[in-house]
Parts: sequence; structure tokens; C-alpha cells
Amino acid sequence: MFLTRELFVETIEAIKKQYQHDIKCSHLLQKVYSDGFDANLMYQNHYIMNQIVKLLQVAFNDETEYSMIEYFMWELDFGEKNNQLSAYRADKSKIDLSDAGKLYDYLTENITTNG
Repeated sequence: MFLTRELFVETIEAIKKQYQHDIKCSHLLQKVYSDGFDANLMYQNHYIMNQIVKLLQVAFNDETEYSMIEYFMWELDFGEKNNQLSAYRADKSKIDLSDAGKLYDYLTENITTNG
């Protein structure tokens, strides 16, 4: 299975929008349930989110303990923290993960290079 750059970026952006919406809803619920905190107030859509991420990982041979797709989304906050946190290639060169398109470029470069 191979995804175009456009479809990959569109999928990552959809995940980002859903995640941001979930956070926004949890903030609103926190006003009603003052003893709650964001993570407990988010509704349970992780089943579908995890499966979509898994599909992307399989498609890009990124099913490792250190998945670049997961790193980009959850650690780099969809590229927003790219300047604060960095990922590096084996040759010590920095990987630009500032947006989903750059992530796609890295993943396809990795597929081309490694198989």
C-alpha cells in the first residue's frame, strides 16, 4: 500500500484537527467537571485514531518502537515543536519534521533507501 504525498498530508491534518477538537471539548468539559483533567475528559476515540496511525505506519514501514509518525504527531505536536526537539539520521544530520509533507518526504526517502 502506498499513499500519495497529498493523501498522507490530508490524513495527518485530519488526525490533527480531530485531536485539537478533542482537546477543545475536554477543556470545555473541565469547566463543568472541575475535578477532572483533560486526559480523563477526552472521549474515547482512540480506537479509530490508533488504527489510522497503524495503517500509516504499515504503509510507510514505520512500525518500530520509535515510530517517526507517532513522534511527529505526539512529541512534536504535529511539527510545532520541531525547533525544540529534533530527530537525527544515522549520519547525525537533522531530520526536518516541521510539517506533514516533510515527514512524508523523510518516510519515502527511507523506503527508497531501505527497501
